This record gives sequence, C-alpha cells and structure tokens, in this order.
Amino acid sequence: MSNEMKHKILQVIQNHNTSRRLVRVFGLLLILGLLVTLLVPAIQVHAYPILPEKYLGSVNINGAQAPQGTLVEAKINGVTYWNRHS
Repeated sequence: MSNEMKHKILQVIQNHNTSRRLVRVFGLLLILGLLVTLLVPAIQVHAYPILPEKYLGSVNINGAQAPQGTLVEAKINGVTYWNRHS
C-alpha cells in the first residue's frame, strides 16, 4: 500500500472520529436542551389567589333600615374602595 493511500485512509478515520465527536456533542446539547425545556415550566410562582370581594349585611341609619337606593361606600383614609346602592 502506498503512502498516499495510507494517508487518505488516516484522513478518513480522523474525519470519522471528528464526526462522531460532533454527533456526541450535538446529542448532549440536544438532551440538555430538552431537559431544560421540560423542567423550566415546572418552576412556578406560588402566589396567593385574589379573593373575590363579598360584602354582606344590612344598612341601618339611626337604628332603622336604610331606604332602597341609599348609596353605601367603603372608605379607608378618605379613599373609596367600594360603593353600591342598597
């Protein structure tokens, strides 16, 4: 076998080994990407849900039931947070 033929065979083997390394690297990157994609959605923010507002009771003015249509407001420090007509 000539030296040129041996040299070509060695190049083919080296190229094959390089290709195998590249396939391994890309395979590992693909697996890591899939793992990250699968695990990231599993990380959630645990926030408390907003509770619905519900006000129950009766409205009295000077001990008597307020007439229909009376405006009822919920204020804190002068800021109105809720209002409805009874």
